[in-house]
Order: sequence, then structure tokens, then C-alpha cells
Amino acid sequence: MDNLILKTSFDKGIFPMSTKISLIALLASVLVACKSTGPEKLTTIDGSNFNYDPKENSEFVFGEVASTLQKYAYSDICFELPKRSVANDCMNDQLAYENYVGKRGYYTEKEPLVDYSGYVIKEAILETGERIYIVKSNEYDHVGDNFIALEDYKKYSQFQPKPIVPGANVNVIGYSNISKGQLKVSSQDGHTFSEKEIKAIKKIASSYPERGTRIADLLTTLKVDYDDFEKRTIVTGLPYNNPDSFVTIRIIISDDIVINSFLVVHYEADNWLFVERFSIAADEFRWKSPALQFSRDHSAGTIWEWNTSRLDNENLSLVSKLANASNARVRFHGKKYYNDFELSKTQKEELAKLAEVVRLMNP
Repeated sequence: MDNLILKTSFDKGIFPMSTKISLIALLASVLVACKSTGPEKLTTIDGSNFNYDPKENSEFVFGEVASTLQKYAYSDICFELPKRSVANDCMNDQLAYENYVGKRGYYTEKEPLVDYSGYVIKEAILETGERIYIVKSNEYDHVGDNFIALEDYKKYSQFQPKPIVPGANVNVIGYSNISKGQLKVSSQDGHTFSEKEIKAIKKIASSYPERGTRIADLLTTLKVDYDDFEKRTIVTGLPYNNPDSFVTIRIIISDDIVINSFLVVHYEADNWLFVERFSIAADEFRWKSPALQFSRDHSAGTIWEWNTSRLDNENLSLVSKLANASNARVRFHGKKYYNDFELSKTQKEELAKLAEVVRLMNP
């Protein structure tokens, strides 16, 4: 690269100014791309083989990532300590996934560098005998999240699948490669749970000796949020099953007992309807609500209008009719117009599971 020569005729005026600028920009980009060829290879003073010795330093492992992301390699690194910023000096630095996945490294005692974008750059020594600089972020959790603390890596890689509770059909099958620290279950592919949420499901199930296994199986197919501040668990439908308008149940559990459950009807569109009530058509069954108070919000051209009502016996019966109907529809009545939507098969199945949880926990 030191011998690279670009022959031009700038001084003779052969190229117009726009061409000169373009060529200069091209040369700059070539020089940036050729800045470094790889991480520094370490040797001992006497030239003997490198000895990986982390001592008391914190170790990490190059973690696994989803197959679709492996082509992007490990990119949150620098081959040299940045002089200006990660964006300027490390843009093209990366390590091939297949060559480094599962490899260990340790952070040195050198003081981390923080650049003007808030990136934290830590010096690290790899078991391959190379020195690199790991990039983290004070603002974005996903930056550098493929470098997993050794103790966490052992926990993730050594996990053995087991039933969510003894006797349950659903297994906790391991940690997700995509959502770090999140656990996967055998009952679904698209949603994972935090360790606190799995613990909450187990605790709830343990309070119902005769029905706990079924409750645990059902909860693994739903969205379970544990609120550590309020010491309560909130169960509802999964967002990706209800991307637009929907009907769902929200269950609030405290001390492993349902303290409140609500029927939620939600209208989503591009234009306001100013919903005042809703009605349902479940096969031949028809029902219309009284006038209700709907909350409203909007963002980026999308509007939401929704009502939350206590789930009494009548509402629970309405949910069951929607869940069991071949053709289940909801009509939102606005001030001047109305809008219909039909529940999908997945939405009906989810409603049936939510209703069953309510019944099992309130026999």
C-alpha cells in the first residue's frame, strides 16, 4: 500500500475539478480500506509461542449468532486503538464468524477508551494469540453483544432441556442465539422469555397443584411480563399475533392469584373513527356493547383507539363465543362510520387460551 501511486494530470488541467475531487475521494476510501490487514499477532520477547494466560482478568467468548447473520461476521471490533473514533478508524475491521465462534479472550487492565459517540473500546487478548479492541456502547445494548462473558457462555451452552414444571408438556429448551439471555420454549418459535418470566410462570403454576401443569403450558404460549417493581405478572396476547385491530384479555396476577382481568378491544388504522361502542358476530350470535369510553393515541400516521373493561362473566362468555366461532368478527362503531375486522385462526386460538387461564385460576 505504501507504494501505491495514482498517476494523474491535475497540474496540466486535463481533468475537470469534479473529476479531481472524485479521484481524491476514491484514493481516500482505498487508503481507509487498506488501513489494517488484521489483528496484531502477539509473540513473547524471546520469540516463543504465545501463552494464553488471563490470570484474574474477565474472560469472554465469541458467541453464536443466527445463521442469517453469520455472513456479517464479528464487526464490533477494532484492529488498532482508534485515534479519532470507531466510525472513522474501524469501519472495515471484522473477523470471520467461522474462524472465531467459540474462541475465548480476556480484557486487559488497560483503561478503556470512550469516543465522542459513546462507544467504549476495551483492549483484549485472544486465545489465538491476537490483540484486538472490543467495541461496546453506553447507549445501545446490541453493540458488542456477541461477546459473551465466559460464565454466561457456560450457562448458555451447558443448559439441559427440561419441563417448565414437573409433568408439563412444554420444555424450556435453551437460550436464544438472537435474544441474548432469553430462554426458548418448545411451545412456540417466535417468542422467548426472560429468566424472571420463566420463574414467574413456575411460581404461579406451583400455587395450583391440580391445575398447575396446564396453566404453565398455556402461559408459555402467551406474553408474560413480570414487573419487579410492582411484584406482579401481566399476561396478554402476543403482539405479533395481533398486529392491527384485535380483541384480547389482560390478566394481572399478584401473589400468584388473579387480582384483575380485563377485556381489551383495540382499533388501529390510518384515520380516526372516534369509536363509541363495538359489536360482535360469532357465527349466528350477535351482541352490541353499550356506549363506552375509548382511549386514543397516534404516531407516525397511525391511530389507536381502545377500551379496557373488567372481564366479568358476560365478557368472558363473549370471548368464548368469538374463540369457538368459525366466523368471528368485530365491528367498531364510530360517530359517523364503522369498521369491521375478522379474527384470524391464531387470534381465536389465543383468546381460547387466555380464557382458559382465567377459568383455571378462578375455578
